[in-house]
Amino acid sequence: MLRSLDPAGGTLFVRRVLATYLSSLERYLPEIQAAHGRGDAAALRMVVHSLKSSSLQIGADAFGQLCAAIELEVVAQGLDSPGLEQRLQGLALQAQGVRSVVEQTLAAEAAR
Repeated sequence: MLRSLDPAGGTLFVRRVLATYLSSLERYLPEIQAAHGRGDAAALRMVVHSLKSSSLQIGADAFGQLCAAIELEVVAQGLDSPGLEQRLQGLALQAQGVRSVVEQTLAAEAAR
């Protein structure tokens, strides 16, 4: 889908978007943990929301949906939600898989 948005029809746009996503992922994951650790529900919700949006934009749908579920959970129940800690750990684990797929895609795009 990203490739169809590139007006030049090349790979530069896709590579730039995916590289930006990776950079955001590396920044957001520690921010999520920090917000949770300091008990800042608003910051946690905002960062998870941002990660959800960017993940859905690049096609990481399952990961984006997990972010959406965590966002809704924090809005509805706050940081005292049962299982939130476990879902955040699951998010970190899934992030590793997303990172790997994006890195592989970037390598494939660079080889085009």
